[in-house]
Amino acid sequence: MFSEEENAEIGELETYEKLYNRKKSEGKYGI
Repeated sequence: MFSEEENAEIGELETYEKLYNRKKSEGKYGI
């Protein structure tokens, strides 16, 4: 099991990944 701190880090990574994927799909080559 993950500690609360690790869960927070994982949650942030997942959120960042979703935002990144959304931007990527909106502007195919936009970085």
